[in-house]
Amino acid sequence: MVSAPADPEEPASSQVTEAEKAKRRAERFGIAVVPPSGSAGPAPEDKERLKKRAERFGLPPPIETEEELEKKKKRAARFGLPAPVIKSEEEEKRLARAQRFQAASAGVTGTTEEVKAKLKARAERFGMPLAK
Repeated sequence: MVSAPADPEEPASSQVTEAEKAKRRAERFGIAVVPPSGSAGPAPEDKERLKKRAERFGLPPPIETEEELEKKKKRAARFGLPAPVIKSEEEEKRLARAQRFQAASAGVTGTTEEVKAKLKARAERFGMPLAK
């Protein structure tokens, strides 16, 4: 005798993907679904969990030193993973880019009379009609 699945909406077990299994398990046990990620280092939720665990067992909270960060960068490069992002480095890059583009845009701005004179000279040089 062949029996149908208990839930008609539920596909056969051979058709269920690993992600669906993980989702069902998370729902069954009341935990958050954590998708697999390719980034190095624990997720922000894991860091909080590790801090709470350290407090519970009387351990010092985990602190990443510069040496550990360098090790993580080398390991990521060796295995072709994206390098871990360090906030200070990212902020430095962001500020440098902002300064670079502010300097570039500063050369474009000027009084409207100067801009109009430049446009008129260019139009005359290339034989273009003047826009009014």
